[in-house]
Amino acid sequence: MAANFAARWRHKMRALGLDVAPFVSCGMWLLPQEAPPLLRFERAASPAALWDIYNANHVWSPAERERLTAFRVIGSYGAGDPICLVERTVVLLDSGFRQSVYVNRGVPELAECLLAYLGESDPDKFRAAVLAVDPLALSDEAFWNCESDRIGQGS
Repeated sequence: MAANFAARWRHKMRALGLDVAPFVSCGMWLLPQEAPPLLRFERAASPAALWDIYNANHVWSPAERERLTAFRVIGSYGAGDPICLVERTVVLLDSGFRQSVYVNRGVPELAECLLAYLGESDPDKFRAAVLAVDPLALSDEAFWNCESDRIGQGS
């Protein structure tokens, strides 16, 4: 399935007239190294603890380490907010590491949502694609629900 995703991603990128970025493995799955909307998966091959990546910018108390021990960084969004795996679930943490936002139930669903988002200009078509893959990703505060509101608005 990972190879199938990579082939479909390459095909869609070329159809959109875009250069195909390299892929990175995330377990047995592949993710593009960079993908809209402002996502980077620079840590996907070797997910790391938050304090191993953000140690220069944050003083980690023992309580924070305990609270965040299950979060493993696989990438970032926007200005650097971490995208993490918690067990199998993909979440986005805010820059203060206090709140998490549901992204997808796993990496395969993340890959499919990335593919659905790529070049999409119709928010309803995008929502239908996400609904077929991971209905929870369209809940009120979920990442893809918020991003779907931006489709077609030039953001």
